[in-house]
Amino acid sequence: MISVAPPAPEAAPARAGLGPAVFAELSKLRRQRPTWLLAGIVYLLLGLVLFAFAQDPLVASDVGHRPLAALEQMLPAIQFVFTAGVGLVMLTTGSRLVGIEYSLGTIRIILGRGTGRAQLVLAKLLATLLVGSTLLVGYCLLASVGLTLVTLHLTGSLTPMARLPAAGWRDLGLGVASCAISAAACAAVGVGLAAATRSLTAGMVLSILFFPLDNAMALAFRGLFQLDQLHLWQVLSAALLGPTLNRLPQALVGHGGTVSQALPQPMLQLPQLAALGVVAAWTLGLTALAVLTSVRGDILA
Repeated sequence: MISVAPPAPEAAPARAGLGPAVFAELSKLRRQRPTWLLAGIVYLLLGLVLFAFAQDPLVASDVGHRPLAALEQMLPAIQFVFTAGVGLVMLTTGSRLVGIEYSLGTIRIILGRGTGRAQLVLAKLLATLLVGSTLLVGYCLLASVGLTLVTLHLTGSLTPMARLPAAGWRDLGLGVASCAISAAACAAVGVGLAAATRSLTAGMVLSILFFPLDNAMALAFRGLFQLDQLHLWQVLSAALLGPTLNRLPQALVGHGGTVSQALPQPMLQLPQLAALGVVAAWTLGLTALAVLTSVRGDILA
């Protein structure tokens, strides 16, 4: 009697590692021209701001005699260009990178190759953060060269930079840290909202509208507080992400320029650690939202 062996069970697809998944997402990002076009516009705006400083008589006077005062004039505008410009890049890049998989249906192919749901969304977030880090490094290099050229143009030497006190270098370091934190928060917003909506269009629209609505809520809370003087509105305004990021440079450095103060601010002047805690809570919460919504399987994905 001839016995027939039962067919061997199909082998489960090998689980892909996080590193290859991040590399695959970076490969996709390299082909996204809107990302690099927006980044180029940010760098162009930085050049225009530095050119304006080179023509400013007040900056010219301070560079030669008070280098720290000149830095305090220029740094807020330089930070604002990065946080607004690269923040938009992070929002659109993160939401596009996540939402396009659902809109095109390619997420089923990726999951079928062994990539886990949580692993996939974390890879997209890490890839977005790496792009932001690259843009920040390039921005810092361009700003350094630009400030050097501005100093040479206004004074004819680099002596003012050599006379910059330790407080000035501290402010520069904290300014870079503020830009990095803002970019990371924006990346979490883009990835989190796109993962929650599972739609390219909805994710990008909500990501772009997030900060305008967040800042509008701060203004609404301020108006409500003026009506009834209820402390709750002050607390709620301090818990908003956008206004907290607006005040973050001032909270880290200890002083702020006219650019940051013109943006909506929390009604409570949070100390440095409290402001960082609010941003960290939003960033981690949005990351958790992205992971939890992505692991919730359905028919489409």
